[in-house]
Formats: sequence, structure tokens, C-alpha cells
Amino acid sequence: MISTSLRILGAASAIVVALAARVPVPQRPMADSIEAKVNQLLAELSTDEKIGQMSQLFYFGRDVNLPGSASGGPSPEELIAKGALGSLLFITDPAVINRMQPIAVEKSPHHIPLIFGFDVIHGFRTIFPVPIAMAASWDPHSSRKPKQSPPRKPVLPVSVGLLHPCST
Repeated sequence: MISTSLRILGAASAIVVALAARVPVPQRPMADSIEAKVNQLLAELSTDEKIGQMSQLFYFGRDVNLPGSASGGPSPEELIAKGALGSLLFITDPAVINRMQPIAVEKSPHHIPLIFGFDVIHGFRTIFPVPIAMAASWDPHSSRKPKQSPPRKPVLPVSVGLLHPCST
């Protein structure tokens, strides 16, 4: 009786495997087309443009010179238009973002949008001191206070990427 049950189970398994081999695997046209577009874009980008897309600039305003450049060097807008800049940090003013994003999308060689980020590891407009300052106070009560307050997510005036890997 056991051998008959095993034979039936084995035959059923073989049928299922054979039928499964006949069923076409559904294609993912959206994922395939995105991957093809990304591969095509990467093939079109020069090495300098790829380096530019990985470049991130701390932007503190028009009047601040870029790191490593003398006054009169390229402006962020010029770098964006050449495709030599992929992201900007510390911009929360929507007017500045709305001025820079069209340069990337309309004037750069490959029309790749910029990524805007703001580092809020220690909080964005927070009322608490940074964690290292609380630790340096040697007051255990002060370091517990932020953890006991209700958590709030950072609220920026525009939608940008936030870098906050830890919370206090």
C-alpha cells in the first residue's frame, strides 16, 4: 500500500513539474524597459559625466566659493548645466530648488534630475542639543529627555532626501 501511494505521489509530482515547465514565465516589461533605459544611459555617459553624477556639493548660497576653487570658478549652475553635478546638500529653500532643477532637466546633456538632500542626523530644527553635547554634560537625565518626548519626523519646506540614520 505504501509503495502504491509513493508511485501515485511520484507520478503526480512528475506531472506538476512537466506542466510547470510548459507555463510561460510572465515577463516584467516595466522592469525590463527601465533596466534597458538605464543601461543605455550609462553607455551614453562619458566618464566625466558619470563622475559628475556621483558628485555632491554642499551648497550654502551663491556668494560662497566652491571647495577647492578660487573666486570666479564655476558656479553650481554652470556645473549642473554641464552634467558635472548630481546632487546638492543643505538646500531647503524651494525658490533655490526650483531655480536649479530646471537647469538639470532642461539644459544638461542627459537631462538627469538633481537629488537634493539635507543631513538631519542630529535633527532638523530641533530643540534638543546634539547627542555628543548631551553626553559631554555628564547629566544622564538630560540624555533621556529627548527619548521620552514624542517623536516627530523632520518636516522640510520641500520634498528632499533626508539623511537621518539614527535618532536621539
